[in-house]
Amino acid sequence: MIKRTSHRLQHDPSRVIAKPYLPGEEIAPGVGTRAGLLMGRIMEIPEAEVATVLESMWASVVPRISLIAAAPAPTGWISKRSAASRSARR
Repeated sequence: MIKRTSHRLQHDPSRVIAKPYLPGEEIAPGVGTRAGLLMGRIMEIPEAEVATVLESMWASVVPRISLIAAAPAPTGWISKRSAASRSARR
Protein backbone atom coordinates (compact mmCIF):
# COMPACT_ATOMS: atom_id res chain seq x y z
CA MET A 1 0.00 0.00 0.00
CA ILE A 2 1.21 3.49 -0.81
CA LYS A 3 0.68 6.38 1.55
CA ARG A 4 1.14 10.02 0.54
CA THR A 5 3.35 12.06 2.87
CA SER A 6 4.41 15.69 3.05
CA HIS A 7 8.03 14.86 2.05
CA ARG A 8 9.27 16.51 -1.15
CA LEU A 9 12.46 15.92 -3.12
CA GLN A 10 14.24 19.09 -4.18
CA HIS A 11 17.01 19.28 -6.78
CA ASP A 12 20.40 20.71 -5.89
CA PRO A 13 21.88 22.60 -8.89
CA SER A 14 25.29 22.69 -7.22
CA ARG A 15 25.49 18.88 -7.56
CA VAL A 16 24.60 18.60 -11.23
CA ILE A 17 27.34 17.61 -13.66
CA ALA A 18 26.75 18.67 -17.25
CA LYS A 19 27.89 16.11 -19.81
CA PRO A 20 27.32 17.20 -23.39
CA TYR A 21 26.03 14.50 -25.70
CA LEU A 22 27.11 14.75 -29.30
CA PRO A 23 25.77 11.81 -31.30
CA GLY A 24 28.51 10.14 -33.29
CA GLU A 25 31.29 12.10 -31.63
CA GLU A 26 34.06 10.44 -29.68
CA ILE A 27 34.76 11.56 -26.15
CA ALA A 28 38.54 11.47 -26.57
CA PRO A 29 39.86 14.57 -28.32
CA GLY A 30 41.63 14.12 -31.63
CA VAL A 31 40.14 10.69 -32.34
CA GLY A 32 37.55 11.86 -34.87
CA THR A 33 33.92 10.98 -35.23
CA ARG A 34 32.61 7.43 -35.21
CA ALA A 35 31.14 8.01 -38.64
CA GLY A 36 34.47 9.29 -39.93
CA LEU A 37 36.34 6.31 -38.50
CA LEU A 38 33.80 3.94 -40.07
CA MET A 39 34.08 5.62 -43.47
CA GLY A 40 37.87 5.40 -43.23
CA ARG A 41 37.66 1.65 -42.60
CA ILE A 42 35.26 1.21 -45.52
CA MET A 43 37.48 3.19 -47.88
CA GLU A 44 40.50 1.05 -46.89
CA ILE A 45 38.86 -2.13 -48.24
CA PRO A 46 40.80 -3.11 -51.39
CA GLU A 47 38.71 -2.82 -54.57
CA ALA A 48 39.23 -6.52 -55.31
CA GLU A 49 37.57 -7.46 -51.97
CA VAL A 50 34.58 -5.09 -52.10
CA ALA A 51 32.22 -7.54 -53.84
CA THR A 52 33.09 -10.36 -51.41
CA VAL A 53 32.62 -8.14 -48.35
CA LEU A 54 29.32 -6.81 -49.71
CA GLU A 55 27.98 -10.32 -50.41
CA SER A 56 28.96 -11.44 -46.92
CA MET A 57 27.28 -8.40 -45.36
CA TRP A 58 24.05 -8.95 -47.34
CA ALA A 59 24.04 -12.65 -46.44
CA SER A 60 24.01 -11.75 -42.74
CA VAL A 61 21.50 -8.87 -43.01
CA VAL A 62 18.84 -10.16 -45.43
CA PRO A 63 17.48 -12.92 -43.14
CA ARG A 64 16.98 -10.39 -40.34
CA ILE A 65 15.25 -7.92 -42.67
CA SER A 66 12.96 -10.70 -43.92
CA LEU A 67 12.02 -11.61 -40.34
CA ILE A 68 11.20 -8.00 -39.51
CA ALA A 69 9.13 -7.51 -42.66
CA ALA A 70 7.18 -10.74 -42.06
CA ALA A 71 6.45 -10.02 -38.39
CA PRO A 72 2.94 -8.81 -37.54
CA ALA A 73 2.58 -5.28 -36.20
CA PRO A 74 2.44 -5.21 -32.40
CA THR A 75 -1.05 -4.76 -30.99
CA GLY A 76 -1.87 -1.52 -29.26
CA TRP A 77 0.86 0.52 -30.91
CA ILE A 78 -1.56 2.66 -32.89
CA SER A 79 -3.22 5.37 -30.90
CA LYS A 80 -7.01 5.50 -30.76
CA ARG A 81 -6.93 8.85 -32.55
CA SER A 82 -4.95 7.58 -35.56
CA ALA A 83 -7.08 4.42 -35.76
CA ALA A 84 -10.24 6.53 -35.78
CA SER A 85 -8.88 8.81 -38.51
CA ARG A 86 -7.99 5.76 -40.64
CA SER A 87 -11.50 4.37 -40.18
CA ALA A 88 -13.01 7.68 -41.24
CA ARG A 89 -10.96 7.65 -44.47
CA ARG A 90 -12.29 4.26 -45.51
